[in-house]
Amino acid sequence: MVSAPLPPRIIERCLASERIVIDTVVSKYCNHTPLHRQSVILERDIGLEISRATLDGWVLKVGELLIPMVAAMRRELISGSYIQADETPVDVQTREGRDRTTKRTSGNTVAPEDLWCSTSAWVADATDRGVSWDSSKGILQTDGYTAYDQIGGKRMVLAACWAHARRQFFEAVQLNPRDPVATPIVARMDELFAIDAEARRKGLTIAARHVRRQETAKDLLDDIRSKVEAALSVALPSSTLQQGLSVRAHALEETYTISGISGT
Repeated sequence: MVSAPLPPRIIERCLASERIVIDTVVSKYCNHTPLHRQSVILERDIGLEISRATLDGWVLKVGELLIPMVAAMRRELISGSYIQADETPVDVQTREGRDRTTKRTSGNTVAPEDLWCSTSAWVADATDRGVSWDSSKGILQTDGYTAYDQIGGKRMVLAACWAHARRQFFEAVQLNPRDPVATPIVARMDELFAIDAEARRKGLTIAARHVRRQETAKDLLDDIRSKVEAALSVALPSSTLQQGLSVRAHALEETYTISGISGT
C-alpha cells in the first residue's frame, strides 16, 4: 500500500491546523489583537495553551511565505504610470522598548495593489527584491516630503499635492483670519480648486480637464507663486505660514497642469 504525499503545509510538522495559523495572522493584522491576548483567549475559550513565542513563530513563517507575493506586487506597482505615496507615523514595540517609526503606504491607481513598508526599507527593499526605482516612469505624487527627491530616474515626474500645500496656509488663516499673507494665498488656491470642481460638475473627461487647466489656470498659478515667493522674506521660521511656504511651488505647478488638484 502506498500513501499519497501530504499536501504542503504552512508550518511543517506543526500540530496546529492551518486554520488556527491563519486565524492568528488575521486576528493580529485585521482585528488588531496582540499575540499575547490571543494566547490568553485560546486558553480561556477552548483550553488550548499556546505561548506567545509560538504564535510569533507562526506569524514570522507566514510573513516569509508572503515575501515573493509582496515583491511581485511591488514590481507591478512601480511599473505603473501613476503612483501615489504617503507616510503615516506608527508606534512600534521593540525589544528595547517603545519606539516611533514611520511607515509609508504607496498605492498605484493603475494596479489594485496598496503596499505598506517601513520608510527605511522602502528603497532598500525594492533593490533587494530586484526592483529599481530608476526604471520607473510616469508620475509619483507625494505631499512634498523631500526624501522622495532621491527616488526615481529621469523618466519619473515628481508631483506634489495641492491639498497638503493649502492645509498649512489654511491653518495660518484659522489662527489669524486677517493674515495679510496667508489669506490671499488661500483665496487664490480656492479659485484654482474651483476650476476642477466645475469640471467635475460638468462631467468633463480627463483630456478635457487637462485642456481647461491649460487655458484657465496659468494666471492663477503665476499669482500664487509670486505671493509665495514674496512671503518667504516676512514669515517667521517656526510659524505655520513658514511651513506652508516651504512647499515647492514648481512641483505644485507641474502637478496641477498635468493632473489637477487630486491627480485625477
